[in-house]
Amino acid sequence: MILPELGKERGYIIDTLFTFVFLTFVLFLRIITFYATQLPGPNYHCRE
Repeated sequence: MILPELGKERGYIIDTLFTFVFLTFVLFLRIITFYATQLPGPNYHCRE
């Protein structure tokens, strides 16, 4: 439990909210890293 003072009946709400925020943060990081690698163009990583 992250916040045990809320009681056991509301613990699942905190856990669900924490999981949702964590997954959103991970997805946001994946989108940022995807755009960071895709934006420079196709010739950025394979120069001769």
